[in-house]
Amino acid sequence: MSALGGIWENLVRTRWAGWQSGTFQHREMKAGFLLTAFRLLTLLVGAAQVYLFHTAFFAAIPFHFLFILAVFFTLVEMLHPLRWYLGNLPGFSFLTVDFLLCVWLVTATGGLYSPFLLYSLSPVLRAGMFLSYRRAILVALASSIYVLCGHVFNPFFSIRLDGVGAGYYFIYITAVSLCSVLPYLINVNLRRRLEAEDMLRERQRLSHELHDGCAQTISVMLWQVQLVQRRLEEMGIQLAEMKELEELAQRAHRETRDALKTLRGFLQKGNFIASLRGFLAELREEAHINFTLSLGAGQIQLDPEQEEELLYICREALTNIRRHSGARNVEIRIEPGRGRLRISIADDGHGFNIYDKYSTGYGLRVMRERTEALGGKFEVISTPGYGATVKIEIPGTGLAIAK
Repeated sequence: MSALGGIWENLVRTRWAGWQSGTFQHREMKAGFLLTAFRLLTLLVGAAQVYLFHTAFFAAIPFHFLFILAVFFTLVEMLHPLRWYLGNLPGFSFLTVDFLLCVWLVTATGGLYSPFLLYSLSPVLRAGMFLSYRRAILVALASSIYVLCGHVFNPFFSIRLDGVGAGYYFIYITAVSLCSVLPYLINVNLRRRLEAEDMLRERQRLSHELHDGCAQTISVMLWQVQLVQRRLEEMGIQLAEMKELEELAQRAHRETRDALKTLRGFLQKGNFIASLRGFLAELREEAHINFTLSLGAGQIQLDPEQEEELLYICREALTNIRRHSGARNVEIRIEPGRGRLRISIADDGHGFNIYDKYSTGYGLRVMRERTEALGGKFEVISTPGYGATVKIEIPGTGLAIAK
């Protein structure tokens, strides 16, 4: 017992220090700490019912044995890394063991009269905190069913469902519903913020690698090409191929710079509109095209992946207009509504034959694939001599667009 007490003391001290000092960088870990505290509290309540208030219950197995088993499992749960609960195979395995343990505890101690009834809410609370909404609901339904069956069809006892038991069951269903729904609703934005932070760190890493590697190489290559071009001109040699090579190097340098701006423009989440406006300002200076951005009324919800993909699609469409359309005016309309976001980009350029373009245009195919990967629709309308319009429509969930 002294060894167990030492482990317990060190564990609690470490966890509490981590809570105060910020060792647990993610609130998900703090949620796991609260889940463990909930388990211990419900065990104490059950012990108080048995030993202090002498509440009547049925027992196929001595209560103290089941109590020690539940405490041991809770200690194992505390010692195990909390990131097990993020939906991977070990997490589901641990949740299954947790669920089956609660089934046994409740069934062996009388169903609705069990002192472990509150403890049986732990798997439901865990599912609500760390799993998807559907999985949390499935765990809640399964818990409601086994508690009722453990009372009415108990293999150890013959228990009648009276008015008191029915009242307990109604309270239990209410508690199960709250435990499955409320943690999910509270943590859904947390999940997306954590995903956004991971994505932003990855973008930052990629931007550094791109700047230190590809961008530097292209800059040196462009400088070397220009140097060779000047040497040839000094020697009175004119090569059209060298001029084309210089233009290709300048184009690669510009596209790399644009890619870096895209990555760095999203180092803060929820920056879709601001990044798009910044890109339009650059295009106005470089291409002398009149860009108009119109935002419709209403709110739309986007997650970080959708924001990133949309920015890429819009930049690709606008870059194609700058390079190939010969347009003077471009109108971008963003219209949220009914859970979907619609974007149209229309220009007054010379247009093109969309069938020929789709057969050879890699950029259009990539934009279509990216839109469809988001569960959306992509359409191009164009007639030679009458401009072109790109239409994008995607469903919206997650973070609100910053205007």
